[in-house]
Amino acid sequence: MYNTSSYYYAAPQADAGLAIFAFVLLFITVMTLAVFLMIAWGKLFKKAGQPWERLFVPFYNTYWMYKLALCTKFFWTFVIGIAVMPLVAVVAVLAEAPALAGLVISIFSLVIGIMGIIYTFRLAKAYGKGTGFGFGLLFLNPIFILILGFGQSEYQYHDKLTK
Repeated sequence: MYNTSSYYYAAPQADAGLAIFAFVLLFITVMTLAVFLMIAWGKLFKKAGQPWERLFVPFYNTYWMYKLALCTKFFWTFVIGIAVMPLVAVVAVLAEAPALAGLVISIFSLVIGIMGIIYTFRLAKAYGKGTGFGFGLLFLNPIFILILGFGQSEYQYHDKLTK
């Protein structure tokens, strides 16, 4: 019979060190990407003639991101939906109709998803980009936000954007 107790004891220590290293590396990578994305969004605000400080105010920054793409109705639909969906769920549970709640929430989620897709294409158009760039924003959003922010694109709707 072989004595394997020392083998099994040593292996988890090595794996734990590797896991910690991988976690730290992933954390640094994600934080670096987040900083670059914040800088890119700040540049997008500046290109639209808006103060970049708006980026740091929760909720208000999302409103302005939608406003840059001239989609404020989408933003308010999203906000109302987030407020109404829990109420629909509660009413459906009280009325003993959970299937109806599931249906309503699913339909609203689908509508929000479609509006998000339209938003990405409008954002591309707002900075003078075409449909192909809109697909890039849809599928590889962080990369294409960096391209918009650090690239040579110009904001197209200065006359339609009110402060």
